[in-house]
Amino acid sequence: MRFRVKCRLYPCNSTDVANWVSAAIACKVEHLSISLLMRHQTLPYLQNNQICFSPPSTLFNCSTIVSLNLEGCFLLHVPSSVHLPCLRNLRLHVGMVFNYEISRFLLGCPTFEMFYVKRKYCCEKLCKWLRMVQNSQVNQLVINERSLDIAIQGERCYEYVQDYLNGRLQNLVKANVYVTVHENKAMDIYPRVFTLLKELSNVESLSLRDFNEKMEVDPSAADVPEFHNLIQLELYLRDEDSIFLKQIPENCPHLEALSITVRKDCEFHITDGLWDILPARRA
Repeated sequence: MRFRVKCRLYPCNSTDVANWVSAAIACKVEHLSISLLMRHQTLPYLQNNQICFSPPSTLFNCSTIVSLNLEGCFLLHVPSSVHLPCLRNLRLHVGMVFNYEISRFLLGCPTFEMFYVKRKYCCEKLCKWLRMVQNSQVNQLVINERSLDIAIQGERCYEYVQDYLNGRLQNLVKANVYVTVHENKAMDIYPRVFTLLKELSNVESLSLRDFNEKMEVDPSAADVPEFHNLIQLELYLRDEDSIFLKQIPENCPHLEALSITVRKDCEFHITDGLWDILPARRA
């Protein structure tokens, strides 16, 4: 059974929507989609609970739901106990949902294959969106922060999600990690990059791609950690004077494979969370 609610009115009667969802769950719904059109507001407005959709508690303890889509500019509160044994696909595109609440979702869904979470309002400590795909062909987690992408591939992708959500990226060892620093002249992204490298200092495989033409950072403030487990490193840089070019390889005592590319003229586009590099087109 499929059930879809799409509200185009403002304000939307969330009580009616919750009652409809409860009725669908009682009828053993398998595919559920809720899309509420709510006028964009500032985050303080949301925090005052003037706009807040509260799904019925039965939504988080439904034994039949296979796919779930929640969309709208509202705060999503996830209860401490979640039990969705059949849920394979989850899509959340909401005003705000915190990391610990996403973690609750995952802990209660043992059959996850794909989930996508996007926050309309994003503060400095929360990523804008993240996506996990886990099946017989792909095990990958992709995270988008401000001017920064992180992609993690490995057999334990489900555990990697929990590590990221709970600030335990130091647990990553046998994983392929791809970090992409987007070109951004209006924001100092490098303090976050150096913090991220410390968090990833135990991985065995790392690819770092920095598409800024000039690395504007004080060398004395560049704190590159030791990568004691790193055996494979790929650097793709535009700045031939980048601090990464020298300091990262020097801090990898057990490195077995190293690839370095420095190119000022290139194009790049994103595919499934990873960057593809193309030569610049000539006129």
